[in-house]
Amino acid sequence: MQHHISTPRSIALLALAIVALAGCGSKSSLNTTKIEKFISQDAAQRLALDGSLVVSCPDKVTPQKGDTFKCYAKAPGVEKIAIDATQKDAKGNISWSIAALSTTPIEENIQQELLDQKQKKVTASCPMIIPARSAYSFTCTITDDQQKRATIAVTTKDDRGATSWQVQ
Repeated sequence: MQHHISTPRSIALLALAIVALAGCGSKSSLNTTKIEKFISQDAAQRLALDGSLVVSCPDKVTPQKGDTFKCYAKAPGVEKIAIDATQKDAKGNISWSIAALSTTPIEENIQQELLDQKQKKVTASCPMIIPARSAYSFTCTITDDQQKRATIAVTTKDDRGATSWQVQ
């Protein structure tokens, strides 16, 4: 049995947070450690994550207004997701964006559909975030009140969080 849902666009472009890190690096390189920490905390807060989102940026980024660089977010159970960073000036102020979705609405939908259709109360557990793109496949686990587990195969239908899923 396949199930289709449309979930709200949880963060599918966590947009343009500006981080002011003036004086946080040398004149020849930005302090990307502070940029990583800021992006990680900001994204975790906006997504209501448990803080296990790890962000990595290049070690050396030359300060230059308008230049861009890529960082990557990694959460348990999901591939790296690219973060686009743009330097707003040469002092360490950046804007950044990430195309990712929170899986919380997907978990809630699986739980509700199984309760409605099968009168089965379960807890669904999926990776925290997934790339915001069509045809991305991942698995979730459901656990019932007797601690029995099953795997759910999930595939995204678009970059906004519409999915189909099936109990394996």
